[in-house]
Amino acid sequence: MSLGGESVNLILEGMKMEADPKATERARAAQKKKEFREPTWSEVWDTGYTTQTGTWKEPVFKNVIEGSLEWKRLVKVRSALQAGEIGLENPSLRRFSKAQALRLYKVLGAKAKEAEIAEMVSNTPGNYRLIQTVEALEILIADLKREPFIAFDTETTGVDVYNDELVGLSFTLPLADYHVYIPVGHNTTEPQLRLLQVINKLRNVLTCEIPRKVAHNAKFDIHILLRNGVHLGGLVHDTMIAMRVLNENEESVALKNLASKYGKSFGFVDRSRTYEELFGKVSFAEVPLDVALVYAAKDTHLTWELYRWQKEHLRRLPELDRLYREIENPLIDVCFEMEQTGFLIDADFAKEYGEELKAEIAGAG
Repeated sequence: MSLGGESVNLILEGMKMEADPKATERARAAQKKKEFREPTWSEVWDTGYTTQTGTWKEPVFKNVIEGSLEWKRLVKVRSALQAGEIGLENPSLRRFSKAQALRLYKVLGAKAKEAEIAEMVSNTPGNYRLIQTVEALEILIADLKREPFIAFDTETTGVDVYNDELVGLSFTLPLADYHVYIPVGHNTTEPQLRLLQVINKLRNVLTCEIPRKVAHNAKFDIHILLRNGVHLGGLVHDTMIAMRVLNENEESVALKNLASKYGKSFGFVDRSRTYEELFGKVSFAEVPLDVALVYAAKDTHLTWELYRWQKEHLRRLPELDRLYREIENPLIDVCFEMEQTGFLIDADFAKEYGEELKAEIAGAG
C-alpha cells in the first residue's frame, strides 16, 4: 500500500509533535482557542461569563444601580447597539466592557447632536435671515429705524467681556416680523461683512434711544459693544434681570432654560437647547453660518417673546414693575460703569487679613 503526499505529511507532523511536547501543547491551546465560543449578548450585559482563560468576567450592569445616571446611559447604549444606530469598537463581544459602553455613550451623544443641529437647520423659520451683503444690511438698517422696539444680542468667541471677540450680531424686528443674524467673525469661506463696516453702519441705531432695546443679560453685550466703539443707548428691558424680579427663586435665568420652562406660554413648545448642549466648548466662530443663523436669530426671537410675556406679568404687579423700571434697569448702567472703572485691591493686606480671618475661624471652632 502506498501513501499519498498529504498522508505522509500528517504522519511526519504527528511524529514531530510527539517528539516536541511544547509543540503539542501549543497545538492544543490553539485548538482550544478555536473552539472557544463568543459570549452571548445576555452574558455580556446581565449575567457574566467564564473567559477562555478560565476567569470570570463580570457583566456590564454589575454594581450599577437601576435608575442611576450610569444605568440610564448604559440602557441607551444597549438599545442603540441593538437598533444598529451605532456599532461596536471591536466586533468580538469578548472584548466588550462597561468602559467601552460608556465611550459609546459619548459617540451616541455626538450623533444625536449632529442630528438635532441638522434638524434645526432644515426647520429654520422662513423669517430668519442671514445678512451677508451690504445691500441686505442697508435694507435691515432702514427697517430697524422704523421699529419703536427691537431685541438684540451679540455672539462672541466666549464669555470673557475683556478678551473674547465679537463674531456676529442678531436682531428681532417685531413690526417687520423677521429676525436676523449678521456674521462678522466666523472662520469660514462663506461671504460675511467686515466687523468695522457693520459697526459703522449700525452705530446710529445702536447708540440712539429709539429704537428702544430689549436684551437678555444686556450688561455683557454693552461691554462687548463698547470694546468695538459703541455705547449702547435706549435699553429699556433686560429679560434676565426682570426674571429675577418676577421670581427671585428662579433656578436658572439662562435664556434657553427659561424658554424651555415657560416657552409654552409664549409660543415656543419645544425644548430650547443651551449653547453647551449643542456645541460644547466649540467657539461660536467655528459654527457654520446656517447653524449660527438659526441659533442666534432664535436668541433674539426668544428674548422678544419672553419680554412680552414678562410685561404682561409686570402690568399685573405694579409694585414689581416700578421696582424694575426705576431701580433694576437703571442699575445695569451703574454696574457696567463700575466694572469698566474697576477698583484697586491691596493684595498684601488682603492676604494678611485673610490669615487673620482663618485664625479666628479656627479659634471659634
